[in-house]
Amino acid sequence: MKTNPVRHKLKRGEASYGTWLTLPDIFTAQLMSKMGFDWLTVEMEHTPTTIEMAGANFAVIANAGCVPLVRIPINSVENIKRVLDIGA
Repeated sequence: MKTNPVRHKLKRGEASYGTWLTLPDIFTAQLMSKMGFDWLTVEMEHTPTTIEMAGANFAVIANAGCVPLVRIPINSVENIKRVLDIGA
């Protein structure tokens, strides 16, 4: 299982830095994931980001060594399972 460096930092009492991605664009995710942030949150609640675009963003973010997080549009078991299955 892959370790979560953000979780480890927080457990040690260290600061963790990140920001939110509100543009449904893989190139923005790629650029932001290489800026030195620990995590990036893909915003799905108030943006037109689809599940397919979110999955592509998660892959790009994780590939850059950043932790992908997400805010889902509706708090349901189905939405949570879907974003976890695709990499959040």
